[in-house]
Amino acid sequence: WKDPAKAPEAAACLKLTADDLLELGIIERKIRETEDNLFQNFKKALTDAITLKTKTDTDILLNNRYNKFRKI
Repeated sequence: WKDPAKAPEAAACLKLTADDLLELGIIERKIRETEDNLFQNFKKALTDAITLKTKTDTDILLNNRYNKFRKI
């Protein structure tokens, strides 16, 4: 795939699309990308994730991280 026009085909074969990564459990969510509020969407997603993680027990977080990477 030395042709840049083949990038979508290569991504599909390699399972590199956001939908594939979400389905495989490699990413936790997709962030909506729009011109006018990309950074607001990213900030909200990051803030929500940090809030959730800080309320979760450290042992649970470590166990979840371990299991996630073992699955990958």
